Parts: sequence; structure tokens; C-alpha cells
Amino acid sequence: MGNVVPFPGGEDRHLVVGQQALAAKDYASAAAHLDKAYAEQPTFETARLLVQALDGLQAANDALPYIGRHIESFLKTTADQQLMIDTLVAVPDYRSAWAITHYFEQAMQQQAQTQIAAAETKDLQRHADVIDDLRKRVAHLGGLAFHEQEALLSELGRLPKSVALQAIPPLLVDVDVHAAIRVSLLDALTAFSTDQPVDFRSYIGVKSVVPDALTGVMNDQTITQMVQQASTLITDADEREATLEMLRLELGFLYPFVAESIPDQTAFVEGFVHHEHGVDPELEDWLENQIAALINQA
Repeated sequence: MGNVVPFPGGEDRHLVVGQQALAAKDYASAAAHLDKAYAEQPTFETARLLVQALDGLQAANDALPYIGRHIESFLKTTADQQLMIDTLVAVPDYRSAWAITHYFEQAMQQQAQTQIAAAETKDLQRHADVIDDLRKRVAHLGGLAFHEQEALLSELGRLPKSVALQAIPPLLVDVDVHAAIRVSLLDALTAFSTDQPVDFRSYIGVKSVVPDALTGVMNDQTITQMVQQASTLITDADEREATLEMLRLELGFLYPFVAESIPDQTAFVEGFVHHEHGVDPELEDWLENQIAALINQA
């Protein structure tokens, strides 16, 4: 009798079998085993293998949550950056693909952007009717309820950059598009990258902005500073988390003109944390109306 090869046991079994199946290009088996391995031990190394298996299975959309959970790790090597681009282009989610190239070194950035642009060109040739239908629906965003606007916003990545750069700007000044959605649309232009100025309707009126000159709402320096200030004023951990989340939401409505909208930022934060009133009543009323609109339409 020949030597008995021990079958991997415990938490490593699914990982080993998944790797073997992936090497053999048996993507269905690889995805099934690697999914179980990730559930047992959700490491980046397993997530990377699972993304490869899902891509091979032509289920790139299912790979997105794993990329999202480990985005910082995926950004560390050119091989993993390439895996992300391949996945996002396969979905397709062009908005996210363009956005992550901002974090690449120049050579990899150029390579990735060339790949994305080529994929968009092919997509426009093959699926012009599908893309144009989405463009038309986006153009009428202001006619939808908030929850419908939000749902359609999740499809925005399907638009190639050239189409998105035409479809989005008119919506940035549309009073029927909710303030939070307008901010998200402006963020999308930042992701797609354009140095062409656009008009944007904010709390302080319509102003011209250049998307490439903006940081994005998640990286806005004024919002970050005000949230940090609020954090120092709250001692209870549970209260801190909930309060800071609401503060980020309210300040997000004011992007990209937070500093201009709130001249006395210290007083605003202190009033917000201590639930005091009378700090710029007009702004306070405006923010309350935006939140009420979200609650009523969601």
C-alpha cells in the first residue's frame, strides 16, 4: 500500500482545496471553498484568492465587498492594484476604477487608466443602447423621490467617463436633486477626474468649482477638523460614535463649502454636541430640512 496523503484539516482545509482548484482553473470549486475559508478566517490573503476565483467565474460584482473590506491592502502592490482594476472593469464600475487610480504610482496609474479607457470604448461600441438608457434615466434624476435618486446613484459607475462628464453637471444645480445626492454627484466627478469647472448649487448658492481641485467629501479638511473637535467634547463612547456620525452627515450637506457656510466652526461644533440652539438659525433650519427630507423620502 502506498503512503497515505493526509487531507488538510480544520480551518486550513478549505483554503488548501480552494488554492488547488484555483490553480486548476476550477473557479466554481475554488470560489466555494475559498468563501468557506474566508468565513472561518477573513484575512486579506484569502480575500485576494477569492476575488481571483470570482473573477474567473465571471462574478466580479460578487468580488466587490472583499475588495472594499481590504482596500488598503489591495493598494500595496501593483499586482493587487491590477487585480482591482480587472475586477472593476469586469463589473463594470468605471467610477470606482478611475477613483482608485488616483492612489497608484504614475506608471501603474497610466497603465490602469489606459486599460479603463479601452474597456469603456469597447463597452460603448457593444452596449450603446444600455448605456444611453442609463444616461437618460440619470438626466431625469430630479423627477425621482430621494430613495429612487439614491438607487439610481448606485448605477452611476456603469457610465463610461465621457458619458458621465456630460450627464452629471446639469444635475449639480438642479434644485429637485437632493443636496446629499448633489454632493455624491460632485464626488463622482472628482473620481472620474476632470479639470473643467462646473457650477454647483450649495447652501451658499451656485458657485463654480473644479472637481480635480477638490479632495472629496470623505477627505474634506474642514469636516475632519470639526469632527475631531467634537470627539474631544464627548466622553461617552456610544454617544460619541452616534453624534460624530450625525455631524459628518450634516456637514456633508455643506461640502465643498463647509468653511464658508460655517464661519464660526468652534461655536457650531460646541452647539451641536451640547444640543444648543441659536447658532446660525438659518443654517440650522436648512440642515434640519435636509435631514427631514431624507427621513420622509427614504
